[in-house]
Amino acid sequence: VCIVGISILGTGCDVLGGGHRSVIMWLKRDGGDVANLVTICGGVAAALVWFFRKVICRVARSAWGRLKSDQQVHFSTVDQPDAVFVGREKEMSELALELGRSNMVVIHGVGGEGKSELVIRHIHDNRANFPGGCFQVDMEGVADWAKVFLQVIRRSSAEGIRAEEYLGVQIAEEDRDAGSSIRLAARIRDALLRTASRRGRILLFLDNVENVGELFSSLSLRQAFQAGFSEKMPIQIVATTRFIDSGLDENVSDIPLHGLSEDCGVELL
Repeated sequence: VCIVGISILGTGCDVLGGGHRSVIMWLKRDGGDVANLVTICGGVAAALVWFFRKVICRVARSAWGRLKSDQQVHFSTVDQPDAVFVGREKEMSELALELGRSNMVVIHGVGGEGKSELVIRHIHDNRANFPGGCFQVDMEGVADWAKVFLQVIRRSSAEGIRAEEYLGVQIAEEDRDAGSSIRLAARIRDALLRTASRRGRILLFLDNVENVGELFSSLSLRQAFQAGFSEKMPIQIVATTRFIDSGLDENVSDIPLHGLSEDCGVELL
């Protein structure tokens, strides 16, 4: 290309002043060296383009992956943890262990022992384990799974994103009356399962369950999720309660929570 360009330039020189003869003679004498130089420069330029293209693409993919991951793991309607949290390292490890082998964990103990704070702290420290999102449900007055699903969409994230918006549940005015609550609950359940399948595992935090035996019975879980709630389910559930009942599904793990030691109690104060 360079040689052709110089030839055209020489022709132009001929038209203007007849000086093309010296250009043509130079090409005859040193044209081989010019061609080699052009080839070498072209090869170096191609190598640089290939290298920078690889680097830029890799950096861009990495940045996009981090952005996508951040968008996935940060949705949560769970309360923020307290600033002070002491004396529960053993229980935190036990909760992590149980969630590693069971999809349902019930933490039980008398009121004021810190059951809710234990779960909130665990969720806050392990949000990356639940890329589909974390949802907190206040279980006061909630006795069945239909009401649990309805309560899921009543909270928003710290960023102000409503759970129904995140899950993609469109709620019309007629859906809010008592007669359609069962259908709406089924839609919310299906939205949770779709989100978990698309984004990753979801955690439901059921705080202060009053009748854990009835809610976590095999029959109740089968009716709620239209199938047996096994380790293959992309949703994990952690519940807190003051009383542990018999009749729990065999897949439910339970963790008793006792009072803090005297030293930890003093440190907390």
